[in-house]
Amino acid sequence: MGDQRFYLHVKCPRILHVPHPPLPSFLRVIEQIPRPYLVEVAWRSDLDDAQLTDLAMAIRGFVREATIGEEYLHRDHNGRVAGNARIAATVEGEKAVVSVLSYRTKAIERVGRVLERAYNQFMPGGENVILVLTEDGMHDRLVDLALLGTHVERWDRMPRGNRSVAHGRAEDGFWSGAHYERSRAVCWMQLETESPATRLWYRNPEAPGEAVRALIESALGIHGFG
Repeated sequence: MGDQRFYLHVKCPRILHVPHPPLPSFLRVIEQIPRPYLVEVAWRSDLDDAQLTDLAMAIRGFVREATIGEEYLHRDHNGRVAGNARIAATVEGEKAVVSVLSYRTKAIERVGRVLERAYNQFMPGGENVILVLTEDGMHDRLVDLALLGTHVERWDRMPRGNRSVAHGRAEDGFWSGAHYERSRAVCWMQLETESPATRLWYRNPEAPGEAVRALIESALGIHGFG
């Protein structure tokens, strides 16, 4: 590789799934709705069964009509916020998937902050690569959203397949626009497992060059697809 080199900035954000009352069984009706969206839901911990039922029915109606990025705020009979829901992203399947809003949103924000801290430590004279380490094998999705931006509807594009609406990314990602332009490679790896899940993103299909990419991928034992 000659004098090719890169600087690796390792960050390990603490992403905890905050304990939350289990989803009531009737909330599963949301996951039967034939709309391919990730629905992030949060609710007050002091709600009784009747209030949870009201919340679930209200969210079900919202999901049937909502589009990417839309949010719904549900209030109880006293006018207090009982819960909320947000259409966060598309999913590969044909039906809606429910996630806990407070955990996911805070986790994406936390990943974004560690990316910024790593960028502030970039060194001159070589490629700088950020490596994010987390415990959960599904956390690459959080890094992807923090890095490339959350999902939004795009009316300037043709939809894929039989979808009626095209989707893209909002301008809220670490790599959105010209933000943090010196950052060109980010890797994620799962902690403490014999066969860790990994993922590598490249910002530009042509940079860094092939020699540096080969060095990065060899050192980390991973192949990029960004």
